[in-house]
Amino acid sequence: GIWNLWAQLLCQRVMELSQQHKMRVGYVEFNSKAQKYVDERLGEFFTREYDRMTERVSRVKCEGFTNYEAPLTMALDEFECELPRHRRIAALASAALAGDGAAAARRKPRISDQHILFITDGKANYGDRTVSKEIARAQALGVSVHTVFIGYSQVPQVLDCLSQTTHGSRFA
Repeated sequence: GIWNLWAQLLCQRVMELSQQHKMRVGYVEFNSKAQKYVDERLGEFFTREYDRMTERVSRVKCEGFTNYEAPLTMALDEFECELPRHRRIAALASAALAGDGAAAARRKPRISDQHILFITDGKANYGDRTVSKEIARAQALGVSVHTVFIGYSQVPQVLDCLSQTTHGSRFA
């Protein structure tokens, strides 16, 4: 339908921009489950294989239940793996101290070159709908989460919280 086409075009444009700026990108597709795509040649999540990624995102489907927790956890795991060991330990400790995210929200924002573009066409109806642990982890890792909501209904409040708390942008 129209949301599939819109999501495909948006993702393709993100790939074009990433290629222009020579950015490494990763891709997690989700509904009730999440599936990450790994560069087959290098076996890595973050890649510069733009043609392969563009081909993959051109097949995106908007269907099924919506689980925000699983794809965020999966993407944050990949960012965490990229960190040097000493920063990884500090980030984990910081996320643990944040608990529900309130303490993390009061901390000074970090400037980041690590971003998640979170595109969804539905409200979370599966998994942890508050994604409080994922918000705390994103903050601790210095990852900004930018949210894009595609749909007729009102933007879920959790998406606004996710973007604002991690110093990301929000689009609806």
